[in-house]
Parts: sequence; C-alpha cells; structure tokens
Amino acid sequence: DILLYSYLAAEQGANDPIESAVRRAAESQVDILKERTNKREVPGYKNDAATLVISVDNTEISEKPDKWRIGQLLTLSFVLASLLALLSFAHFYIARDVFHVTDNELHSIMYLHISSAPHFVIFSTRVPGYWWKNIPNWKFSVCIIGTQIIALFFSVYGVFGEEEGVAPCGYGWGFSVLGISLVYFMLLDLVKVQIFRRWNFEMTAKMVPTKGRRDKLTSRKLLLKRKESLEASWKKLI
Repeated sequence: DILLYSYLAAEQGANDPIESAVRRAAESQVDILKERTNKREVPGYKNDAATLVISVDNTEISEKPDKWRIGQLLTLSFVLASLLALLSFAHFYIARDVFHVTDNELHSIMYLHISSAPHFVIFSTRVPGYWWKNIPNWKFSVCIIGTQIIALFFSVYGVFGEEEGVAPCGYGWGFSVLGISLVYFMLLDLVKVQIFRRWNFEMTAKMVPTKGRRDKLTSRKLLLKRKESLEASWKKLI
C-alpha cells in the first residue's frame, strides 16, 4: 500500500527531489512485483504479508528506553540460525536417505520446511520472554498461519508442476513438516529465554575482562549491596 501510494503520488508530476527519488524507488519496486508475478513467484508474497502484519501485533512495551545489547542480539541470532540450519539438514537427509523420496518431492518438502520453520519462530522472537505469556494479536496469528497453509497447499499438490522441479509430497509429509516446525519454535523459545537471562554485564565483563569493565562491575556490585542494605533497613522500620 505504501509503495502504491508513493507511486501514485509521484505520478502527479512533483518536481521535488525527494518526491522524485520516492517515485524512482516506487517504480523499481512495482517493476520487481510485476517481474515476480510474471515468473510465478507467488510464494514470495507470503513473506511480504508476514512482515507487514507484525505492525498490528500485541507486544511488550518497555517502561524505560531499551538498551541495544549488540553482542547479545548477534549471539542469539547465531544460535537460532544454527539450530534452524541443523533442522534443515535433518529434514533433507532423513527425507532423502531414510524415506528415499524423489528429488522433486524433496524440493516440495524442503520448501515447506524453509517456509514454515523460520516463520513460526516469529511467534518467539516478537517478545523477550516466553511466547505464551504475551499472546499475539489474532490478525498476526491468522496471517502467519494462513501463509503456511498456502505453503502447505503448494507442497502437498505440487502446484507449479514437474517442469518447475516440484512434485506433490502428500499430506503426510505436509502435516509432519508443519508439526515439527511448530514444536521446534517452542524449543527455540526456551533457548532464547535462557540467553536473555544469562546474558548480562557481569558475564560480558568476565568474557572481556578489561580494566574499565572490571571497575564498572565492582561499582555496580557495591551499589547493589547498598540498595539491598537500604531495603532491609526500610523493612525493619515499617
């Protein structure tokens, strides 16, 4: 909608350099969308829908400004990506070497896995705590699950056909892959929470023990002891 609005607004012939830049960007995106449609790259639109709908989600609002812990975020991203990659290899080798599916069936299975597993992880990464403690907005849930139902349809029936290197994988594989993706995101949610809980300044000070970090850690510990002492004294008074 934003792209189309920008495109139509720019079509009115504005001479402003910013509007001209917006017009060029909008034209470029419209051309990409047309090209994807002509190439039958329909599955790509599912990612766009899931990305846009996150704006209507229920999420936690911090009482204070959040501090970006880049090391924590990079570590979490690396761990989650590695675990998702392991699941991808497991799907690939088990389907190919244990169940001996054809190459085209394997393409459908892997497509559904690569579509569903990362998408369901959004239910976890949207909040810092356990996913079930902050239920997502129904629109968000319907869009995420709906896009994967479409992916299930593509895989089960091999919609694009053998000429595209795709064969129907059947409902057995379809529901199995979706079920595994759902369970796996819940396991990744536990990993995420543990990383958030254990990653603190004390841990980073031990990992990179510079003089500045050690002094800051000592200062924080002294302040914490004073705070605890004051709270204990206050409780005795009341």
